[in-house]
Amino acid sequence: MEYAAVLGSTILEVAIGVVFVFLLVSLLVSAMREGLETWLKTRASHLEAGLREVLRDREGTGLVKQFYNHPLIYSLYSGDYVPRPARKESSLLIARGRNLPPYIPSSSFALALMDMAARGPEPTATAAQPLTLETIRTNVGLIEDPAIQRALLIAVDHADGDLQQLQMNLEAWYNSAMDRVSGWYKRSSQVILLLLGLAMAVALNINAIHIGVVLSRDSTARELIVASAQKSAASGLTNYKAASDQLQGLGTLVGWSAGWRTELKENGASDVAGWLLTAFAVSFGAPFWFDLLNRLIVVRSTVKPHQKSPEEGSADRGTDDSDSVPSTPPPFASGLPLAPGPSTGIVPALPVFASGASALDTGNDLDGCDVDMSQSITADEKLPAATGGVRLCRTH
Repeated sequence: MEYAAVLGSTILEVAIGVVFVFLLVSLLVSAMREGLETWLKTRASHLEAGLREVLRDREGTGLVKQFYNHPLIYSLYSGDYVPRPARKESSLLIARGRNLPPYIPSSSFALALMDMAARGPEPTATAAQPLTLETIRTNVGLIEDPAIQRALLIAVDHADGDLQQLQMNLEAWYNSAMDRVSGWYKRSSQVILLLLGLAMAVALNINAIHIGVVLSRDSTARELIVASAQKSAASGLTNYKAASDQLQGLGTLVGWSAGWRTELKENGASDVAGWLLTAFAVSFGAPFWFDLLNRLIVVRSTVKPHQKSPEEGSADRGTDDSDSVPSTPPPFASGLPLAPGPSTGIVPALPVFASGASALDTGNDLDGCDVDMSQSITADEKLPAATGGVRLCRTH
């Protein structure tokens, strides 16, 4: 049982160390991903592609262009909308969003589409008309696409005569379409994280297999990385510099200590497998590994104390510990607790209650222990007769 407990503790600590390395690399790669996003603005390109799907304008030269030029949308970005050739989902991986907005509120989408249906997509004389359900139903033909006209009329029919409800219906339509766009962006982000993680794993020789083997054999390295993981989890490791410093402090766990040519010659296949495993782990993202690290640390803190401190034996078991047995036997066989005394060194300790009487003062009305001797001396013949033998009275 003891061997199994030690083995389980070692496996748990190795898992904490490997997960901690995955967290550090994920934080670094995520920071690189955000920097790449700032430059490329791929969120904006995904959003534009999603709007082309929703508004049925694959080339972006019709309703999508009118939508981006609407005053409610035009104010969200700088410059003019210039349509680009249609892109497939796979080509959106590093597509540049240019100056387009990376996010359009659902309320802006609904209001812009309602205004375009009631007053036309271009500034005309109909712009003075009020925005009502009737004007939308009457002028919906100003939108050229029949499918979009039908979608708008369905939303009007389900509005129950309430313009606010129509807006909510169009917002729900937009949000459902954006869920699909979010799926595109998430998949492309995972691919980018995978590629960046693989590049970092190769450049810094972050081999998950090598790290696990070293930690399983080197208890010192294992203790150090577990301590670093606990400290980082408690402080909240969330920035690039802190993660970079922690990764550099891992010593021989990462890096080309023997030179890349030598290590590749000796462990070529193992290195490639370890790099791929690291890259695959990084694609899950830093939040996943941070949450898993905290869970493992909680499990370790629950299990570890029982392994280091075995349970103490119960008091009724035989023991040779001389400190647990008093050297001088109690002078009474009554089992009373003992307290130090002036002569023998040990006398019975009499518990005192709130009234000032000790535990031996019960039955005072029978043996006369309740008589106050501090006020006057009473003759023996005036004392009440004692019954029940000799009892220990407390002097006042």
